Amino acid sequence: MFYRFSRILPAGLTRSLFLGHVLALATCLHAQEPATPSASGLATGSLDEALQDDHAARLKDFQNQIAGDHDEFEKDTIIYDCIYVQATTLRRVLEEFITSNGMVAASVESDQIIVSDRSSNIALLKSIIQRLDKPVPQILVEARIVELNISSDLEREVDLYYQNIATDPLTGQLAIVDEIGSKLNVGGATPNTGQGGILNSQVWDNGGESFNAFVRYLESSGKAKILSAPNLIIQRGKEGSIVTGEEVPILSQTTSSGGVTTSTEFKSVGIKLSVKPTMIAGTRVRLEVNPEVSTVIDYIEAGGVSNPIIAVRQARTELEVNDGQLISMAGLLQSTERDTERRTPILSQIPILGALFKSDREQSSQTQLIIFLNIKILEFGDETIIRPDQFDERIHQEIERIETQNEIDVPERSFGDDLKKFFDIEPETGAAEQSDAETTSDPAEATQLDDQ
Repeated sequence: MFYRFSRILPAGLTRSLFLGHVLALATCLHAQEPATPSASGLATGSLDEALQDDHAARLKDFQNQIAGDHDEFEKDTIIYDCIYVQATTLRRVLEEFITSNGMVAASVESDQIIVSDRSSNIALLKSIIQRLDKPVPQILVEARIVELNISSDLEREVDLYYQNIATDPLTGQLAIVDEIGSKLNVGGATPNTGQGGILNSQVWDNGGESFNAFVRYLESSGKAKILSAPNLIIQRGKEGSIVTGEEVPILSQTTSSGGVTTSTEFKSVGIKLSVKPTMIAGTRVRLEVNPEVSTVIDYIEAGGVSNPIIAVRQARTELEVNDGQLISMAGLLQSTERDTERRTPILSQIPILGALFKSDREQSSQTQLIIFLNIKILEFGDETIIRPDQFDERIHQEIERIETQNEIDVPERSFGDDLKKFFDIEPETGAAEQSDAETTSDPAEATQLDDQ
């Protein structure tokens, strides 16, 4: 009872209470021990004096014992203002080190920790607090989410035009269909080797008029575009994320006795990148990275309700990198195939010849999602200046290499060579809207196609 009460009283007042209880106890002992008549004829007063001396000695020993125990269990109380670590976190740690007579409390509002324990244990608790309340390491994450569109866009445009020709200057005959040509070079330009030429073939000669058919093939490839470029400063053990996109409504219907109830739920569609540093030691950083890209590709109608079809590309990985290292992650692929047809009204409906007034377009595209991360460890008090122009220049160089060589420098420690398989794509040489050499089955008639 005395020790528990001393928890909230000053040391001087607690000692006075102990002495008061000791004197009261001694009085009770003296009152409960009656005076015994002496057989040897000693006076009653002499017996009382003897008893008083004996009680005084016993009382002195008891008082010294209690005073010594009180000094041993004397408590100190400290109040500490947390700077870098939260008070609740510090409290959970200190609870493992206080004695059975101690206590620890945390103030969330003021972010303070209050500790009361034996004086002999306070020094240890102070040392623990000082070691734990230190600046938490942070990292700067410069991220670029790039979508690389490698498409094979084949466009066939057939133009038929009427020409009145009396005679063919070479054969001297009249032609119904004079020639079918395919021309893709720029007007006035001389094609280089490997860039294509003009394909002409004589179909047949008959009659006094001719139909000249022009066939154009166009093959184009898309370019890379940056979908998101966030910069995040993240503490160790915390997760940083950025979400860019829109909320897409998804409708659902519930039928009950009261009728049909329609409810709406919104789903985020766009780009989400989450980064969590789990370890920062020296110049090494261990990260958990979770990129996700979602897009609406179509709509489906069921029960009178139209809802979107959402395509999601997501990856989750843990890697370890050096300070200032540029990381490239890839492998999120999506393929799209699309056929379109363009036609000339009325003329395209003519049997047999109507096919000459139509234009078919077949498009097959493949998109790859590439994540670039530049990691920098921030020292305490470091005034870091974010220079996105320098980072973007490194990204642009990497993208140019990807577009021309279709390969990425993959760090072996981080990912391994298995990710390179995602970039085994036939290289596209030259600028956009260039075509490969088009050959016929007969080597003698093999010609090249130019850009138009």
